[in-house]
Amino acid sequence: MKSIWTRMWRRRWLVVVGTMAIFLSVGAAAWAATGDGAENAAPGPAALALGDGVALALADAAGTDQVALAAVGKPGPEFREALKEKREQRIKRIEALMKLVREKMTPEDQAAYDRLVQTAKDQRAALQQAKENLGTTLKDLRDLTDKYIGVESSTGGPAGTSTTVQ
Repeated sequence: MKSIWTRMWRRRWLVVVGTMAIFLSVGAAAWAATGDGAENAAPGPAALALGDGVALALADAAGTDQVALAAVGKPGPEFREALKEKREQRIKRIEALMKLVREKMTPEDQAAYDRLVQTAKDQRAALQQAKENLGTTLKDLRDLTDKYIGVESSTGGPAGTSTTVQ
């Protein structure tokens, strides 16, 4: 009769599967006992030191903002308002950070920075205008093609509609 070790070696895949099962069950039990770690995160704003004792308060990366957390379950005007406020706060923090960084620059770098900021603003405006123009063009294209392509509801086709040429 062969020893247990010899028989186990023949079925080494069982050893691997058993080890994985034990490892995953211990990990799952540990995760269930401790949670995802969000409650262990330090609450409140973090501070980013910018030299010379200047600090800029930044929102906690763990997302402990109570307004946003309270609004997550309620998609509606409150949720949109909370998102809008968060966006405005983020923009203000970025602007304050960029102002502090700009103050540390040399006059030549400040001029280059100002040119780049203006270029970015111009490009955003051009991009927005192009987006609006594209929307108008696509609407006109749909209106034109709708004259020649009829869309009827039926059970055929992949999306439950069929296209017939008139």
